[in-house]
Amino acid sequence: MGRYKLEVLLIFVPLIYGYIASRNLIFIHPFAFQLIFGVFWLWVGMKFGRLAISKFKSILLGNSIWLLSFLIFIWQFVILDDLSRNIAFTSFSQYYMLPFIWSGSKLVLIFSDTIHSSTVMILSYICMLLTFIVGFLIGCRKG
Repeated sequence: MGRYKLEVLLIFVPLIYGYIASRNLIFIHPFAFQLIFGVFWLWVGMKFGRLAISKFKSILLGNSIWLLSFLIFIWQFVILDDLSRNIAFTSFSQYYMLPFIWSGSKLVLIFSDTIHSSTVMILSYICMLLTFIVGFLIGCRKG
């Protein structure tokens, strides 16, 4: 896996952006950043689709941080109650999907008049995964 250092570093970009944006050090309109980050995440998926390892390992590697973050989110926000949550874990899980929060909130509004934050976050995670998978499939065809 040492040959894929750049690709592995790329999967940390959502976490880095989420951390910086949550500290109000960056402000870009959510739609603009969703568009920019959507194209970036599609490109990252394409890069993983072209890796010279099995497609299963490649998609697993490309979504490893996503999966870890999503599982932590489910554990912290769905399984545990408010008093049992760990601030470090909850922050990590929220930082990672933050670039896709705009799409998650818009999808919630299609199905409901009420915005539930957990639903928005789950849909944001799904949008993030689908964007990566589309890029991955494009990368597989080109690679």
